[in-house]
Amino acid sequence: MPGSKVVQQFRRCDQGANAFCALDLVVTNRRYNSSDLLARDESHLLRKRGWSLADGDTGLQSAANSPGHKLRLTYTTASGDLQQIVLGTIDRPWPITYALSNAMFDRAAAMSMRLEVGAS
Repeated sequence: MPGSKVVQQFRRCDQGANAFCALDLVVTNRRYNSSDLLARDESHLLRKRGWSLADGDTGLQSAANSPGHKLRLTYTTASGDLQQIVLGTIDRPWPITYALSNAMFDRAAAMSMRLEVGAS
């Protein structure tokens, strides 16, 4: 989105039997008045670029699969992710949780995003 800024990123890899890496991001955008509007416009942009929208891992998350399903992006508002972290529904690296919390205190429109290899 124009005006968006990645304020934190964290790469996490699992070396198990089904090895994969995921990139967790916190994105803010001062042009927006709310995180809900930022996430909504992210959905519109992804669809416009050929990504297929999907359900997220929780009821508060949204997701999208890249053309060819090589990548999967899961995203939600900062408050949505923080709520799920507190409830124990999801796990995020500490730097991501901290950045989401800071964005909330700064009253910045912010999203949590996780990009990972899709089921191609």
